[in-house]
Amino acid sequence: MSLLPPNASTLERRLEQVLVIESALPVELRRLIDPETCPASFLPWLAWQESVDEWQPDWTDAEKRAAIAAAFYVHSHKGTIGSIRRALQTIGYDIEVVEWFADEPVAAPYTFRVQLTDMNGHGVTEALQARLIKTIERYKNARSQLTSMTVQSVSSGRVYAGAALQVSEVITIDPTA
Repeated sequence: MSLLPPNASTLERRLEQVLVIESALPVELRRLIDPETCPASFLPWLAWQESVDEWQPDWTDAEKRAAIAAAFYVHSHKGTIGSIRRALQTIGYDIEVVEWFADEPVAAPYTFRVQLTDMNGHGVTEALQARLIKTIERYKNARSQLTSMTVQSVSSGRVYAGAALQVSEVITIDPTA
């Protein structure tokens, strides 16, 4: 059954046929808007929909899904320490932010420093350092200034230690005595 008027053009009739076929495709919209169930090929579009600020095409699917899942929290808390922490955790870093009033000794007002722990063991390149600073600048509040960023890397391995002890005593026998 067509909804087109009797004077519809051939193009309009063919478009109607295509749209009827297209509308018959099963589309699970709930799967497409959930970062956990969304197909990997649709993740960039879902990130765009959720206004993800930090997005890298070379991330793993797990990192992309984490960034999308964190987007609502990050936007609703933007300008707070929590948003900086959350944004950097999606990149793979554990973060400790020390604000000026909590620093020892007390630092200049409205400054903060950042201590990052690299949980992946990748280290920090110049490009990554610039990206981290850009992310911090994007999510911090406007009045605060970053004074320093320290990065420490966590690596694991086995260390074997051994020790040896030798005790001796020298006895001198004098035959002339």
